[in-house]
Amino acid sequence: MTGRVCGGADGTDLGPEGLKRVAMKRVIVMSGTLFLLSCAFSPADPSNDPNQKMREDRNQKLLARWESIKGIYEGTLVEYLSPGESTPTTKTSLIRIRLSYTFSSSGAKDQNGNLIIEPVPQGRLIQPESTELDAVMDADYNDQSGRLILVTKSAAASGASVKNSPTSTNPSPGSPETMMYGPDVRIMATLQNTVIDGELLTKDGGVIGQIHLALKSKEIPAAKREEQEQYDRLKANLQIYAGHYLMHIVPPPEAKLPPFDEDFEIFMDDIQINGTLRPYLVATGHRRTDMTPAGSFSIMLRDDVVPVELYIIPTATAGFNFFRGIGLKTVVEPRSRQMVSFSGRLQYATFAATMEARRAEAHWVKSLAGETDQGLPLDPQQ
Repeated sequence: MTGRVCGGADGTDLGPEGLKRVAMKRVIVMSGTLFLLSCAFSPADPSNDPNQKMREDRNQKLLARWESIKGIYEGTLVEYLSPGESTPTTKTSLIRIRLSYTFSSSGAKDQNGNLIIEPVPQGRLIQPESTELDAVMDADYNDQSGRLILVTKSAAASGASVKNSPTSTNPSPGSPETMMYGPDVRIMATLQNTVIDGELLTKDGGVIGQIHLALKSKEIPAAKREEQEQYDRLKANLQIYAGHYLMHIVPPPEAKLPPFDEDFEIFMDDIQINGTLRPYLVATGHRRTDMTPAGSFSIMLRDDVVPVELYIIPTATAGFNFFRGIGLKTVVEPRSRQMVSFSGRLQYATFAATMEARRAEAHWVKSLAGETDQGLPLDPQQ
């Protein structure tokens, strides 16, 4: 006896042939539905937009233009450190400029409602000897005149934010919030025959110095590798200033305090910006006579001047033994690539004192019980 496998609307058996017919109808209906759904959600036919061909031609021309200048350029920056003098002091340093392009949209749409995508040039200013971040820049190039313009993308425009910053609740000049996004500069130059000549300017148009670079490579490193290279460079350049220092501080007569010494430790740490780690310097200190803590500090550097200036920015205070240092002059020993001393004025709550600090060969550790120097090594690595 054959069982009833499927029935019609009237309840009769369809049999094998009827089953085949029903199955075929269902396939046809499903296919038609998928076709209609695909039409509903697929982009409109580009041929319906009369401007599509014009945009494609424009993109091809832009691609050819940006490809012609893409690459890593290397050369020198000659900075004017005292532009007002008849014979200004200059500083020459190595720089690199990376020119490339990406694909992005300004938000404009074609008549079919699709975003218009175009190749957009971009640049990156790299200063291998600096403690500043690379400057990520918007670029423009005229292949007829050779004019090249690069302008730093501002931190605000990129939506940058600082997390885990020691000064995030009380930002101040020289804090990570104001000094962790790279130099805010622009470049006005010409690019002809793979050579860049021009000026590095402040955002307000002041001349920082002259640049001269030549094409070194057409290969652009991957973004992850570029970020790692920047991290390694910054860490190596900041490490010059890390170490243990003995500060000798002389208060002014009106403070009615004798000279005293501070143990001051500068060391490396990381800060996270938009999910990416950046190395930076922090410090702690205490007064030698009674171990009174001076608190914790961020250490910032200004390396566009000679000598490099050091800034001590307090991030937490401990009683009266709280200070900040602005524009302290540093001395770096070229062979060892280590800061051996720094000096200047420290601003306390009620007075300003002169200070000279020298790198110490060993920690001088003394507790309130009067224990003697334990001769700990200068750096944790030793």
